[in-house]
Amino acid sequence: MRGTAAALTFVCSLLLCSLAANTAVRPAIDLGWLQAIQQDNGWLVIRSYHFPSSQEPVLPGDLIVAVDKQQVDSCNAISAARILSRIQAGAGTAKVIRKGVVTTLHFLPQQEPLLKSFRQPRGSEKLPIYGKLALAPTVALPDVLGQIHTLRYGPKWTLVHIWSTGCPPCWRDVSALNEISTQPEPSLAVIGIAINDNVETIKAFSQREPLGFVNLLGGDWNDGQIAHTFGPTEVPTDVLVDPSGHVVFVAVGSDALRSTLEALKEFSPR
Repeated sequence: MRGTAAALTFVCSLLLCSLAANTAVRPAIDLGWLQAIQQDNGWLVIRSYHFPSSQEPVLPGDLIVAVDKQQVDSCNAISAARILSRIQAGAGTAKVIRKGVVTTLHFLPQQEPLLKSFRQPRGSEKLPIYGKLALAPTVALPDVLGQIHTLRYGPKWTLVHIWSTGCPPCWRDVSALNEISTQPEPSLAVIGIAINDNVETIKAFSQREPLGFVNLLGGDWNDGQIAHTFGPTEVPTDVLVDPSGHVVFVAVGSDALRSTLEALKEFSPR
């Protein structure tokens, strides 16, 4: 389980990497088992966890350049999160720069193709690869009343919170999102997108826990608009978008919201 200490350590790393490069705070991702910060030629690993099936695990300090020959050095945080998630979910190899040396890591034993097939990431594989300067995806989605909302970004920071009523870890995020959204002058615009839900499941959930923020229906894992644009591998997934419309942080897993809010304090200090 990640906690506040891990989130704060990651935030400090964001600042140190940016100061070293004399740039604004760099985009980053937090997949729970892997935390990485975007560099000019790849994604620098800050924290990582080993898996029993990994013959050669990714280590802190590694600069990830590609996964199964899919380049990540020119991707934004949405695409990088999707591609790097394959390391945990069935990737065979990754190209990294470790201590200045280009190295190919092998994760799954060559003789275990069945294991690899069972660990493919959830959702559509035919997704666009967003470049570093790409804007966050703009999609039009309905709410429970059938009204269509088009995702637009700015002038505030925007949090796109992808969740599901069938995800128990997602339930605890609702009260925090309600609190943010009901502030007199919120500095963060919250857009909830429920995936694999429908009008009935959202209404039933709202009877127990009212939703005080904009919540839209994102379709299912395979054919919905969110699956084909944001490409979440699991819920909850949080995507932080700056006022110019660029994705600066993506977090996945049960502590994604906490990690994202901690990062926001550094991206947009008051």
